Amino acid sequence: MSDTIYVIGGQPGILDGSTCVFAAHPQADGTISEWVRLSENLPEKVFGSTAVAYEGRIYNMGGSDTSSNVYYAAPLVPTDTIPGGWIPTQPLPEHRRYAAAVEYNGQFLVIGGASGTSLTNASDKVTTGIARPDGGVDFWFETKALDPARFLHDAVISSRGWIYVIGGASGGLASDGMNDISYGSMSGAASQYAPYGEFVSRPIVLFSNRTLRELRWTTFISPTLDLTTTPVTVTIEYRTASGSLSNLLKAPWVGPFHSTYTQTVRLPDGIYTDSIQFPAGTSGQFFQYRIRMGTTFTKTTPAVQRVQLVYEVPPPDLWVSKTSLNTGFISRGSLITYSIQYGNRASAFDSIASNAVLTETFPSYVDFVEASHPFVFAGTTQTGDRIYTADLGQVSPGITNTITFTLRVTDVIEALPLQNERPVITNTVQIGYPGPDADPGNNQMQILNDLEVVRFDFTKLNTPQGLVVPGQEIQYTLNISNTSNLPARNVIVEDAVPTNTTYIVGSETHPAGFTFQYDTNRTPPVLRWMIGEIPPHSGGTFTFKVQVNTDVEAFSGDDIFNSAVISSTDSLPKFSNAVFNTITTTVQLDIRKEALPAVAKAGDEVVYRIVYTNTGNVDLTEVVLTDTVPALTTYVTGSISGPGADDTNLPELRWNIGSVPIGQSGEVSFRVRVDRPLPAGTTVITNTAQARTLSTKDLMSNESVLTLTSRPVLHISKRAQPSSGVQPGDVITFTLAFTNTGDMDATGIVVTDRLPLNTTLLQPYGAVLVGDVLSWTWPTDLAGLGGSGVVSYTVHVDDVSGGGIANTSYSIKDAHGHTASGAPVFVPVAGDFWASNLVASRTVLRTNETVVIHFDAHMTGMPRVDQLPDPTTWGIWADLYVFPQPTPPDRMALSNVDTYWYVNGASLQNGSVKLSSDTTTGGSLTSFTTSGTYYIYAQVNTDDGDGDPSDGWPLPEWPETNNIVGPLVITVTDAIAPSPEVISVSPARVPAQDGQSITISGNNFADGATVWVQKGVSRIDGVISSLTGSQITATFDLQGQLGGAWDVYVRNPDGGTGVLPGGLLIETNAVVCPPDCNVYLPAIFR
Repeated sequence: MSDTIYVIGGQPGILDGSTCVFAAHPQADGTISEWVRLSENLPEKVFGSTAVAYEGRIYNMGGSDTSSNVYYAAPLVPTDTIPGGWIPTQPLPEHRRYAAAVEYNGQFLVIGGASGTSLTNASDKVTTGIARPDGGVDFWFETKALDPARFLHDAVISSRGWIYVIGGASGGLASDGMNDISYGSMSGAASQYAPYGEFVSRPIVLFSNRTLRELRWTTFISPTLDLTTTPVTVTIEYRTASGSLSNLLKAPWVGPFHSTYTQTVRLPDGIYTDSIQFPAGTSGQFFQYRIRMGTTFTKTTPAVQRVQLVYEVPPPDLWVSKTSLNTGFISRGSLITYSIQYGNRASAFDSIASNAVLTETFPSYVDFVEASHPFVFAGTTQTGDRIYTADLGQVSPGITNTITFTLRVTDVIEALPLQNERPVITNTVQIGYPGPDADPGNNQMQILNDLEVVRFDFTKLNTPQGLVVPGQEIQYTLNISNTSNLPARNVIVEDAVPTNTTYIVGSETHPAGFTFQYDTNRTPPVLRWMIGEIPPHSGGTFTFKVQVNTDVEAFSGDDIFNSAVISSTDSLPKFSNAVFNTITTTVQLDIRKEALPAVAKAGDEVVYRIVYTNTGNVDLTEVVLTDTVPALTTYVTGSISGPGADDTNLPELRWNIGSVPIGQSGEVSFRVRVDRPLPAGTTVITNTAQARTLSTKDLMSNESVLTLTSRPVLHISKRAQPSSGVQPGDVITFTLAFTNTGDMDATGIVVTDRLPLNTTLLQPYGAVLVGDVLSWTWPTDLAGLGGSGVVSYTVHVDDVSGGGIANTSYSIKDAHGHTASGAPVFVPVAGDFWASNLVASRTVLRTNETVVIHFDAHMTGMPRVDQLPDPTTWGIWADLYVFPQPTPPDRMALSNVDTYWYVNGASLQNGSVKLSSDTTTGGSLTSFTTSGTYYIYAQVNTDDGDGDPSDGWPLPEWPETNNIVGPLVITVTDAIAPSPEVISVSPARVPAQDGQSITISGNNFADGATVWVQKGVSRIDGVISSLTGSQITATFDLQGQLGGAWDVYVRNPDGGTGVLPGGLLIETNAVVCPPDCNVYLPAIFR
């Protein structure tokens, strides 16, 4: 095995065996090395035993007439040792010696041999068993017997599983030897060991209830056999039971499980491997399987060569314990010896821990010396502990071993863990193997050993304690004592000068015999006392002084911390207790800020001046002053001034001032321009500067206040749509426009308007009506410098008896009391004016003959004179125009008018009035000096007196179709008849009744003449019944007419007109006005 020859046991004397095991190694030249006897003997004497090798293990079987034991071992070839020794496993069913044995794929067959004390009892039995993966054999059973029986024979097996049994003897030692060879396959229907077609295994004893995993088998079919027409089928069945073998024999078979081999799945070597997986939970103490062949061709095909049962083996239960063989305290240089016991407490014989390893872990301040078993260094842990390991090989159940392990405490102790406030050495042992463990809790143990080491009592005191100020002295006192039973060698005490202090040279004191150094090459400087050796329970006192520095601004309020350290060859460095002092300093930078001027308005430029003074008791360093450009202002580029001025990070302004000694002052400044416009309600701009020093932050200045005088300037106006000509039932939209021309925004804008009289609100458009007042709240601020807004509402016109709709009370205000109101708005009524009845006293005239032209001017719905905006300049005008051609006149285009005259209508009231050319003002038209045809037009219109019609009083559209009448054609010629002359009327007095006949006497009456009577604007035409040149008789309807004197008119067709003023008196029961009375008619609204 592994190029090594092993000789096991033997017979040194008659019927006497041996426990020896020898090994030798073949050489390249064919010789062998010297024989070496292994130190691990067999547990019992054997001779005539048989052995096989499998997977690095030797299995020795039988070899005694009184023993059937089987042992196995795993030797280490390089060292010719068996680390785990010989391990017993399941023995053979009977005593056996001088037998032959072969191995095939982990299955062992023990063939023949002698079965008793006598050599005449040759055996024909063939016993087989299967090796477990971890080494042992669980069971043995007998298979097909050997024929003939024999012993002292040999046996070999081929790679295909064919066994050849060679020679031997069948009787006593004196009998003749045998020269025949028997052969057969491992298993299968075609072998000599089973009937054709079926093989039933002997019961397999598992000793304890095992969980079954898998059943595997290997089938051989001759590669020369043609399976095209007749495939080979192999089936396998199994059964399990617990408790007893009788239960197994009663158990039903599970299966069958078929394997069919055809020509299409042929393998070149004819070996096929199949398996079945047991259902989960399958277990038992006993197991049996049955193989059946569907077709058998020869004694060689098919052949089941190997059956392997896979089951779970209980894990081993490794344990380890450790004790220290030392008593009392251990000090530097001591040896520590440990006794380590380990074993496997598993109950199952096959719960073997293979490749077990023992691990020792101990601190770096001890060294490995020796052990009773080989240990090797395996590295260090992250904490520096050392690791040593020992290979234990296989640890079988029930085995207990002991190992001694010795360490030495080194001179330099690098770590001293404490146990009950005493230093200890911690040592840990652990056992394990590459597999599970039934109880991992007993795989490790830790042991502690007390150490006797050097210990110091090291304290420190500061005087004074608590608060100190710059320049004050502090004394430190160090007390040292060696409290151990060992001398402390090469003792050194060091103490660093605390930060913010300076050592007072010469202030140090120490016991005689010690050496003092003041090391200024270190930062901070270090005070060092080199003491040498301090005997047990001895010590000393050391003092020194420091002074608190004066340039300690950066550490104002911080602690002065101090702690000393002592070290020696025999101990780790130890720090004393820490002592503290708190520095108290006054760090104060007074910052004053002001705005110049202190009162400004939007758009003004303002200078901010900042003065700083160090009012503390220490010089200030790394002083930085910062300020932010105030809100509502704009920094004036480049205006910053002062030390270290920096305006590159706007809106922050920064001055890197540096050092400011005690009492020193300085000044910085910058300029800004106040924003325009300003937000509403802004009355002041406040701002604060701040500073920091090396140790202090957020030193704030006073709050500077800049008072602002800006304010909003509000305006409001109003317009109406329509702006004139309204009547009851119309709808007016009032629009209020407002602006802010001030240099400050206005906020909280409220617009109010009183609802005009004689109207009803229709649509408020966002307004709130309280009583008769509408109010709008503007949703945003009204920006200064031209911000504007518009609101509106609509009303229904209920009554225009006042001549129109007047609106006078409207205003705007903001949240800060700024107000404005607008000019009144008047919407006049829808009036009308027109001209009619344009006539002339004559239409045919001689040159220079006087003519009277009159027309009626009508007005309805017009405002009275006292309601006009300005009655002195504004009026209603009645004009006469004379044109040389029949062209409808343009109201103001008078360039083609020969002449005109007008009547000032300022006194014109609603109703109608006759206007005549002989009573008008502003012009004269009494005669025509040139013959020709003239076209006369009359017009009623309005004007505000400035000659511009576009801005006149907004009355209805003009010219209207009815405010102009004409043309009246006047012919001027010297060849015309004389005008009629009225001399008398008969009767001259008539009642106010219908059908009154009147005779008019006179001269020059022409055919086609017309007659009428007229009183004021009232005119009654007559119906002529007879007409001569001197007399006209006509009938008049005077029913309901006013009484009094009436003028009598006669007009010829050429326009010549005669009149008899007051020629007819109408009598009536109603009141009769004299001719000069004024009649006021009620206003008529359309």
